[in-house]
Amino acid sequence: MKIKICGIRTLSDANVINAYAPDYTGFVFAPSKRQVTAFEAMKLRKAINAKTECVGVFTDTSPEDIAILFDYGVIQAAQLHGSQNDDFLAKLKSFGVPIIQAIRFGKGDSPSELADYLLYDGANPG
Repeated sequence: MKIKICGIRTLSDANVINAYAPDYTGFVFAPSKRQVTAFEAMKLRKAINAKTECVGVFTDTSPEDIAILFDYGVIQAAQLHGSQNDDFLAKLKSFGVPIIQAIRFGKGDSPSELADYLLYDGANPG
């Protein structure tokens, strides 16, 4: 089992991540009360222990924009909550980005063979 603490937004949150050392932490780029900008996430990534992988949570962000965050080391994987199809996943994988596909209970979501990991979530995440 892997542990992920998601929705960090502040340096105080980053300190908690460092204290508890989960496997993953998440930056929410999707519209949410926990949403961060790329610049905020970059600052937070620098404050988080390198052993903790950072995951970007996205709804309908372009693969190119996600890949930029990956290339700059802000995230080490993309968690997708949206209507992404296999073409989208294939494009994202072509940039080398590991994919966590969120499957929402009761929403008829189907796992893609292109996803590296699956995350089972409630019908209304958050």
